[in-house]
Amino acid sequence: MQFSHLSGTALARLIKQRKVSIVEVMSQTLQRAETVQANCNPFVTLVPEQALAHAKLLDVQLEHAPPQSLPLLFGVPFTVKDLLDTKDVRTTYGSRALECNVPENDVVAVARMREAGAILVGKLQRPNLPIIGARPPFGPKFRKNISKILGSI
Repeated sequence: MQFSHLSGTALARLIKQRKVSIVEVMSQTLQRAETVQANCNPFVTLVPEQALAHAKLLDVQLEHAPPQSLPLLFGVPFTVKDLLDTKDVRTTYGSRALECNVPENDVVAVARMREAGAILVGKLQRPNLPIIGARPPFGPKFRKNISKILGSI
């Protein structure tokens, strides 16, 4: 089953019904992210080790908790633009000058996603700081046949 075409709530429902494991969902998500990354470089930062470790913890929690007690987006992978602070994950705001910046706290939107049970996969490119018309400093690197590549994964 391809999970990338499902909504977050549909995916959470499958997880809570124990029809798929969170590790299975995360593994497929990370495989797709790495394929897309190799072809068009949308990520500034991917956190596969953190994401898989979190998925394993939630799978254990799923075994011992009634589905109705789990948060809305339990086990659902998500990404955010590299403009939002993410605790313990590099946030560059689209600037090479800040490529070593690792915030100590999540911005409210990210904190709420995590509280809802979602798992951060990575940070997506954005233009250099909030300058209109600027190009992302870390990419992108589009290939000629990008629509064929993205359509096939």
